[in-house]
Amino acid sequence: MTQDDPRALLMQAFAAEHAGEGARARELAARAHAAAPDLPAVIAARAILLASTDPPTAEALGRRVVDLDPGNAGAYSFLAALFAPLRRDVEAAALFESFAARDLPEAARRTVLIALAGFRNRIGDAAGALAVFDALGPTDDPALEHQRLIAALYARDHDDRAVIEIKRRFDAVDPAPRPRPPPGARRARPRIGFAGSDLGAPNYMALFAPLLAALDRARYDVVVIALGPIHGAVRAWYLARGIVPIQTGDAADPDALAARIAACDLDVLVEMDDVLGRKGRAAVRRRPARAHAAWFNMTGPAGDPAYDASIGNAALYPDTSVFAERCVRLPDDAFVYDPEFGALGPPPPSPAPCETGAPVTFGALAQPYKIGALCLDLWAGALRAAPSARFHLANAAMAEAAARTRFVREMAARGVDPARLSTGVASGWPGYLAEYARIDLAFATFPVAGGTTMFEAAYQGVPTLSARGHHALARIGDWLARAVDAPWLACADAGEFAARAAQLAADPAPLIAARRTWRDGLRAKSARDAPRVAGALAEALLDLAGQGAP
Repeated sequence: MTQDDPRALLMQAFAAEHAGEGARARELAARAHAAAPDLPAVIAARAILLASTDPPTAEALGRRVVDLDPGNAGAYSFLAALFAPLRRDVEAAALFESFAARDLPEAARRTVLIALAGFRNRIGDAAGALAVFDALGPTDDPALEHQRLIAALYARDHDDRAVIEIKRRFDAVDPAPRPRPPPGARRARPRIGFAGSDLGAPNYMALFAPLLAALDRARYDVVVIALGPIHGAVRAWYLARGIVPIQTGDAADPDALAARIAACDLDVLVEMDDVLGRKGRAAVRRRPARAHAAWFNMTGPAGDPAYDASIGNAALYPDTSVFAERCVRLPDDAFVYDPEFGALGPPPPSPAPCETGAPVTFGALAQPYKIGALCLDLWAGALRAAPSARFHLANAAMAEAAARTRFVREMAARGVDPARLSTGVASGWPGYLAEYARIDLAFATFPVAGGTTMFEAAYQGVPTLSARGHHALARIGDWLARAVDAPWLACADAGEFAARAAQLAADPAPLIAARRTWRDGLRAKSARDAPRVAGALAEALLDLAGQGAP
C-alpha cells in the first residue's frame, strides 16, 4: 500500500477515532477522500467521522454517496439518522420522498420507505405515513410496528374498540404474554412499582408528583423505575421524600428491562407509558411483576391479557364495557398538578394579550406530530368562524423554515389568511411556557389531545378549548373542563368548537378572568384533590396486590 492509499488511511482514521483522537481521525479521512474523491465507501466513511462535529458536511457527503451509489441502503440509513436530531423534519420528509421516487433495489427501497414513514409521522402527516406502511406491508419489527400504530392513532378519530384492534396488531409482533405467575404470600406491606419513560421529566412529573406525595406509604412500599433521564430537580424531589428512583439503561431491551423490574420483586407494576411508549409495554408482556396495570398515557383499554387493570380519569372512560381488564376510574373533577420543583418552576401568568383591546389570539404549544389534517381542519374552522382572531403556534420545530412554511401553507389551503398567523420557537421546560404570553385561548389538538399541555396552559391561566372525539385520548378536554370547572371549554364536535371560539373572540371576559385567577385557585384545588385521588388509586392498587389479578 502507498502512503496515500485511501483504505489504509481510513483504517488509520478509525483507529484514531477509537483512541479518542477525533481531529487526527478527521484529517486522515479527508486525505483518504482527496485520494479517492468518487469512491462511495471512502465518502461514506468520512461522513460517519464528521457526523457529530460537522453535520452539514456529513450531510453533503451522504447525499453524494446516494447519488454515486443509489442502491446503498446504508447511506440512506445514515442520512435518516443524521436528520433525526436536527429538527429539519419537513426537509427530511421531502428528501426521502425524492429518494422513494427512484428505482431502487429492494433493500434500499425499504430503508428509504421506513425513514420516510418516520419523518411523515413527525411532521403530522399520519395519513401519509400510513400510506408508506401499506407499501411496506406487515413486518416483524416491533419498533417499526410501533410507528405504524402511532400513525393509525393520529390519522383518524377511532373509537375505543378500534384502538384496541390497532394495539392488538402491534402486539402481534411481540412475544405472547407469559403466563401469570402464581400468587405469592400476601405481604403486610405490598411493593408497588411505577415505571415510565418520563418519570424523571419535570413537565410530566408535575401531574404525578402530587399523587405520589399524597400516597399513604405507611401501607406499602413504593418503587420508581425511570426508563429515561432524571432531571436533577426531580431527583432531589424524590430523595427529599425518601424515594430512591431506579434509572435503568435497559429500556431498549425488553428482556433486560423485564429482568430489572422483576428484581424489584413487585406485587403490582403500574406501567405509565402504555401503548404510546413501546418500551414499557413490551416489558410488561414478559410479566415481571405479580400484577400489572396501565396508567397515565390514557389510550383507553389495554387490549392485552398481560394487563390486569387500566387506570384513568373517569371522563376518559365513559363506557367500561370495552374493557377486558379491570377498569379503575379515578375522580373526573380533580385537578392534580404541581410543577414547582424547588427553584425550578413555570413563569408567573402574564396578562392576557386581548386585555389591551387587541384581537383575541388563539394558539397552541403542540408538537407537529399531533397537528395532522384533522387537527388543522378543526383549527381552521374556528378561525374562519372568528375572522378577527389571530393564531400563534409555538414549538421547537418552528425553528425550521420549511416547517413554518408548511404550517402557513396548510392553513391558507383551509381558508385562513397567512397574515393572521404567527409562529414561535418553544423548547425546554419551563422556558417554553413563556409563549403563553402571546395566547389568549389555547386550542387542543385532535384527534389525540395533549393532557400535559392542557394542564400546563391552565396553570398559566390559559384555558384550552377542545373538541370531543371517540376514544380516551380524544376526551382529555372533558377531563380538564370538569377539573377547572369550566364546562364551556369542552365541545361536542367541530361545529360547537368553531361557535365557541367565535363567542370567546367576541367576548373574551372569561379568558381575562382565567388569566387573573386560575393559578391561585388551581394551586389550592390541587392541594385538596391530590389526597382524594391518591386514596382512590391506593385502594385499587392494594386490591390488585392482594389478589394478583382481577
